[in-house]
Amino acid sequence: SSNDYTSVMIRLDGHTDTVTCVGFNFNGTLALTGGYDGIIRIWKVDTGELVQTLEGPEDVEWAQWHVKGNAVIAGSRDGTVWMWLTHNGQCVHVFAGHDGAVACGGFTKDGKMIYTGGEDGTIRQWMPKTGNCRHVYDEGAGHEAEVTCMASGGDGDLLLSGT
Repeated sequence: SSNDYTSVMIRLDGHTDTVTCVGFNFNGTLALTGGYDGIIRIWKVDTGELVQTLEGPEDVEWAQWHVKGNAVIAGSRDGTVWMWLTHNGQCVHVFAGHDGAVACGGFTKDGKMIYTGGEDGTIRQWMPKTGNCRHVYDEGAGHEAEVTCMASGGDGDLLLSGT
């Protein structure tokens, strides 16, 4: 048969509120789940074992793995973005600046910058190593309402955003 696939399903339990995001790390060995309970859980893909619990935000609107390493960022309804190292659960930075929920974001394709979009209609570019905001794109970016989705292109020098 040409379809020799084996299907395995593992249930990942533990969140106490709506799960808002899921994702795999760069090499597919770890997965994350995040939710409105303010917790991101890190799981081993092959066994479903919980290996780390990341806490801090009021809630988790979205979360994303670093493109080349085991760091995670997450946006919250309280206007902050959190970044953790997943091997030890350490919170490295809390990025603050949005007025209202951080609705979307992620690492650039080269992993050297973080971009976020907010309920306040702004797009922010952050330096992951320092936690500093590098640039704020506000009304000049053309958004008059919440930035709801974003994507990074090229080597991180292109951003696509929607409202």
